[in-house]
Amino acid sequence: RELVVRYKPRHVLVYAGDNDLAEGRAPIEVLESFAQFANAVRAGLPEARISFISIKPSPSREKLMPRMRETNDIVAAYLRRLPVHVLKLDGSFVKALGSPEANAVSRTVVKLAIDLGLEVVAEGVETVEQRDILISMGCHSAQGWLYGPAAPAEVLGQPLVPNPREPERMPASRTWPFRNRRRGS
Repeated sequence: RELVVRYKPRHVLVYAGDNDLAEGRAPIEVLESFAQFANAVRAGLPEARISFISIKPSPSREKLMPRMRETNDIVAAYLRRLPVHVLKLDGSFVKALGSPEANAVSRTVVKLAIDLGLEVVAEGVETVEQRDILISMGCHSAQGWLYGPAAPAEVLGQPLVPNPREPERMPASRTWPFRNRRRGS
């Protein structure tokens, strides 16, 4: 907590849980640890946004999947009680774009999020076609291979400098905003 507060970030991303579960901690302990950390950061940085990145499935930890799901579920239930600022459109929705049914579902999710005043970030954007569909739906930002490969953690603090020969490519670990491209923005 002290390290985070010292640097005064505007947004704190927390990925926790899979190592905790592998070490034998219970899902409720992961939630308690996250809530304690979030509350401490909130006390020191009341304007900072705090995001929990859900535990991702890992083939090497397949036996932990039920506990990972339970942890994600209880953390999500906890977070639903707090103010929300961003909705991430999962890569599975993005991958299915192109069919009328998938487009309708994604358009509905994006519209609902916008109507609720949330920023919408699409994950897993790999093609210009997906990007264009998402822009037409009103999606605010995207992440994915269209913008470049995942970048190591030490790159995250560096300024974004696009390759002049490929201005559309940015590190996938960053969010590439659509705002500057939309008409009227």
